[in-house]
Amino acid sequence: MSTKNRPIISWLQQVTTPDTSDDNLRRQGFLVVIVSLAITLLALLLGLRSIIAGDFTITTAIIFGGMLIYIACGVMARYGIIRPAAYLITWTPWLGIIIIIVTTPNPTAIFFLSIPVLLASIVLSSLQTLPVTVLGLLITLFMISRDVVVEDGNFASAIFFVVTISALAYLGAWSVERALQIAREASQALQGANQALHDANSDLENRVAQRTGDLQQALQSLLKRETELHQTLADLRSSQETIRELSAPILPISAGVLVAPLIGALDSSRMMVFMSNLLRAAEHEGARYLIIDVTGIPVIDTQVAQVLIQAAQALKLIGTQVIITGIRPEVAQTLVGLGVNLGEIITRGTLQSGITEAVNRWHVIAPTSQALT
Repeated sequence: MSTKNRPIISWLQQVTTPDTSDDNLRRQGFLVVIVSLAITLLALLLGLRSIIAGDFTITTAIIFGGMLIYIACGVMARYGIIRPAAYLITWTPWLGIIIIIVTTPNPTAIFFLSIPVLLASIVLSSLQTLPVTVLGLLITLFMISRDVVVEDGNFASAIFFVVTISALAYLGAWSVERALQIAREASQALQGANQALHDANSDLENRVAQRTGDLQQALQSLLKRETELHQTLADLRSSQETIRELSAPILPISAGVLVAPLIGALDSSRMMVFMSNLLRAAEHEGARYLIIDVTGIPVIDTQVAQVLIQAAQALKLIGTQVIITGIRPEVAQTLVGLGVNLGEIITRGTLQSGITEAVNRWHVIAPTSQALT
């Protein structure tokens, strides 16, 4: 469809659409407006034809009068006065037909009886067409009584014609009403389904929002617990480091003599920390002798023995002699069985003997060192 025709179509829709919010009345009013326009155009053409032909009769006057009435019906329907306009557009033809029958009896007038009935089937409901049908039958009987029907025996034909047209008009109006009723029921069912779907969507959105809120709250709680867990783990590691340092203290007992008692089970990480602490303490204190007491160690394996030997060798490089004390008989037997050679490391059975050994040695070399100084 071209763009030029759209303003025309929009104007026609605006002109033919009644000003009402009721769907049924809007449909009925639309039909009234359309029928009024169609009959007005037809009456205008017939009236102009009669004027041009010079045959201006009472029929022509009736046509022009009906045209004005139908124009009024269309205007009334357009501005919401629909039902009066529908009745007027249906009953107006009867007036013209009765005038024509009375003034100029014509056998063909019986065919005009179908016009009001057909109009009623278009703009009125099926029940509202019944009075129009009854009036058509009465006018038919009147025409027969006036001998308007041409031949005798046409009584049955006239009645059959009017009844058939009326029945078809009624069935047409009823079928349209039935179709509209089904459409309304389907529309209501669709609206109900749409409302149910909308309610379900709203409920689902609420549940999703609530679930999302719960998940966010759970996530925040989980993040908080994770932070607390990291903090606890950091505290635990710090505590472990503190415990390791406390479980292997390095104590000065005399000038140039340190004691480092070991307590509990030993592992590689603890021994490495212990070895590092020994080196720092020996350097810091200027120790000549460092006593490592292993009385509190239940088991010494090859790995622990190797760390002790490495610690003694490292300390010897910085001028500190290592004395190991507290080796119990079962530990000594285990070391011999493992083939561990403590080398030049001095060993004593008890911590007291080790301290005595270190102090005596220190007293021997201390005067010499002072003299050299």
